Amino acid sequence: MKATKRILIIDDESDVCEIVCAGGSRYGFDCLAATNAATFLKMLTPGTTLILLDLVMPGMDGIELLRLLASRSARRASFS
Repeated sequence: MKATKRILIIDDESDVCEIVCAGGSRYGFDCLAATNAATFLKMLTPGTTLILLDLVMPGMDGIELLRLLASRSARRASFS
């Protein structure tokens, strides 16, 4: 069985999320999108292959989110 490649996108602009998801889907990725940090964190799973995040967002920005992920010991991984 082929492993699922999953992208999780966070951007406060839903149009950007839709465009990135459409592009990812064309290349075989399962795409999920969130427009705020709380939803993003609920969608984040160990099966997430790639995270694309907007650095400038209201509320919790991308830098704060990266720090939170680091504190939770999120790991970097690559796939072929």
